[in-house]
Amino acid sequence: MIEYPDSDDLRKIEHWEIKDFSDCHSLMQFVFLIWAYPERCIILPNGTYRLSTGGWSGNEDIISSMQKNVLFWALFWESSNRAGGHTFGEPSTRSAV
Repeated sequence: MIEYPDSDDLRKIEHWEIKDFSDCHSLMQFVFLIWAYPERCIILPNGTYRLSTGGWSGNEDIISSMQKNVLFWALFWESSNRAGGHTFGEPSTRSAV
């Protein structure tokens, strides 16, 4: 059975202290630990993270908590799509469009 993220974990994400990009990477490692359907989490060779919620509300709540961490979201969020896909990474790892 898949466990729903508990409120303590969600609060931890929302209040994760972000001082630099290493803190963003640490937060992503924590997210990977509590993410349901871990096969829908990948780290690309350039250090970019791709997550798919799989439509599961627990994963959507994790994304919502990540978004509430304003500094993390401003520094590390790259894109989201309505199919539940989210991409994160340092600006230097992003490909030019």
